[in-house]
Amino acid sequence: FSGDLDFNTQEANKTPFSKPVEDTDADKIKKGNDFKVFSRTFTSSLLGVRDKVNKYIANGGLLDTENLLNSVDSLFSALPNDASLFDMLMCINQLDDVTYVHSIKVSLICKLFAEWLKMSPKDATELELAGLLHDIGKNKISQDIIRKTGKLTEEEYSEMRNHCLYGYNMLKTLPISEHVMNAALMHHERCDGSGYPLSLTGDAIDPFAKIVAIADVYDAMTTARSYRGPICPLEVINLFEKEGLTKYDPHYILVFLDNIMYTYLNHTVYLSNGMTGEVIMVNRNNRSKPIIKMENGEFLDLNKDSFVSVLGIL
Repeated sequence: FSGDLDFNTQEANKTPFSKPVEDTDADKIKKGNDFKVFSRTFTSSLLGVRDKVNKYIANGGLLDTENLLNSVDSLFSALPNDASLFDMLMCINQLDDVTYVHSIKVSLICKLFAEWLKMSPKDATELELAGLLHDIGKNKISQDIIRKTGKLTEEEYSEMRNHCLYGYNMLKTLPISEHVMNAALMHHERCDGSGYPLSLTGDAIDPFAKIVAIADVYDAMTTARSYRGPICPLEVINLFEKEGLTKYDPHYILVFLDNIMYTYLNHTVYLSNGMTGEVIMVNRNNRSKPIIKMENGEFLDLNKDSFVSVLGIL
């Protein structure tokens, strides 16, 4: 839900990628010790975050944000290096917990995003917490709606949109940053006024909400949902390049695109011509169209060959 509706529906709902070969890069990652450590830590962090938030929702009082962030930080520490984050998140997609898994992943992306933006330690911590709590309002939404596999009715869609207001109201009485509260309220606002719940534009949107919005959409679209498979990261990058500069703050989206694309260097990809190859260079003017070293040793610049595209990352 979070990401699909932010882009052209026809574009976003393309047939999801299905890997054509066995023993892909992802398969190798899952077999490695680094992923096994990360996966165990993720499961532990998930249980901790879910327990603490559920207790707050049930009993009120204060939300233990320090321990919540410790759970996310332990996951970040479990990474072999920062660039491996997206590999790990790609492989963790099978965990069956729509809201909390997504929130932890968005928080991790926000933590790395803060490094890319060279934020102060204080702002970086607040952004990480904003990512973790941005969807807290979904706890007020019926699970029948959250997990529905078919198209939402108008009434269900209207209720789903209310999670932004629910989340803000749940957080506004807590001693936390206004940025964190605003991220819950505004992470579906868009700079061109096409978002919700307030149809805000430009500078009226909290800067932290603008950053969380990008992380939210990227994770939502590259993660399998009950109604579709995961969308190839390069396709999502392509959609960001096509439509993102009007919907998102140009500074934040460009920093994200420049950095995210470089995390896929040296990855094996499956192409629309039926061949596989390795991403060896990024085209700065068209990031979703990198230069590929083909399996036969030849080089293919996808920016110059409009008939070939990346179908999936192996």
